[in-house]
Amino acid sequence: MKKSFYILILISIVLATGCIGQQQYAKTLEKDGVEYQFSDNIYDSMKIPVYDEDFILDRIRFGPEKITVVFNGSSLEDNAYFATVGFNVAHKLANFFTYSQGRFVNITALDINNNVTQIPGSIIYMKGPNTGAEGNSVSLSNLTVGNNTYSIVVMQGTTYQNLSQAGDRLILLVLDFRS
Repeated sequence: MKKSFYILILISIVLATGCIGQQQYAKTLEKDGVEYQFSDNIYDSMKIPVYDEDFILDRIRFGPEKITVVFNGSSLEDNAYFATVGFNVAHKLANFFTYSQGRFVNITALDINNNVTQIPGSIIYMKGPNTGAEGNSVSLSNLTVGNNTYSIVVMQGTTYQNLSQAGDRLILLVLDFRS
């Protein structure tokens, strides 16, 4: 009897410690009746810093008829990252504009190394580990192409996972999940 009592206490302690130390985990959320599936744990993606949230929302969420996702296509490794992350971002943005705002926004991708002189619409610039990422963040910056300077949203990550989380973080911001 005494032995089973100690075993019960030991099991209770182990279960309680396991529950206390658990990390929060979620890869889906619902907004306006639409379920958004994220690539990474939302709680981890929320740790990616976002600078100038209001200005980023101005560029992406409010008003554009067209969004161009640009990248530097000089790295085969980063191109693979851009294909996946860019598709995920474009798909979620299209759902947001269609179902939450009731409008269509044309979303395209563009390699800035292909003699580009103009970039239409709001711009999201993806930077990967081999194409200029200086950290893991979502921020506002300037980009000069030809004779034109654009105010752009920069989404950057020093690894595939970090870039993926930065993409998820941008979408979370658009969905109104702020820091």
